[in-house]
Amino acid sequence: MSESGETAFALSRAMGARGDFARALSIVDRALLRTPRSIHLKTARHALNVKLAGGALPKRLEKFVGEDNDHLRAFVCPMPFERMDESYNGDILLCCGHWLPTVIGNIMHTPDRRGNELC
Repeated sequence: MSESGETAFALSRAMGARGDFARALSIVDRALLRTPRSIHLKTARHALNVKLAGGALPKRLEKFVGEDNDHLRAFVCPMPFERMDESYNGDILLCCGHWLPTVIGNIMHTPDRRGNELC
């Protein structure tokens, strides 16, 4: 997402939390003109339209128009975002490498800058 898209998304959430859905939708629509492929802005636009129509918004979408209700925490394991492992041969593994051996690089063959990006 571009910087303008991130700003629009943040404003949309703040205004949505206050119940100002029409103004939030206006900001999201303008941002989508600049970043039409943003899935976050498209989802925010959908959620805002549902709210403006008086419809019930699924819990998983509430964070797009207000405060994050941590609904997805029950469905998404946070460990890949919090932990990396290194195996004996230098493989860099996401999360718990012994449970889910997903190699994303090798410390012996990966330039230093790549390792810094992963941390």
